[in-house]
Amino acid sequence: MSAYTFQDLRDLVDAAERHVQAWNLRETVTAEAEADAFQHLAHGVGALERLSSAVDAMRAPLAEQQFAHQTDNADALGELYRDVVGDRAYGFNPDGGA
Repeated sequence: MSAYTFQDLRDLVDAAERHVQAWNLRETVTAEAEADAFQHLAHGVGALERLSSAVDAMRAPLAEQQFAHQTDNADALGELYRDVVGDRAYGFNPDGGA
């Protein structure tokens, strides 16, 4: 499983939101205020990048499990179809006719 937790994601969202809000409310009347605003911008972007990476790390093993489950279901349905229908031809014939 991932080294990240949902709490980690919440913390990253909170950090990103805090920095982006500071950037959006920035005042650039002084060089110091402008530098502070750009620090918030950089930290906001960084927090969003870390959030994206954390989400990918959490999603990957879950998506793998989901894919394995779907593959198992498809295999089971394929076996059932072979058992019930056998080799009979049903459905659309691309060469025409039934």
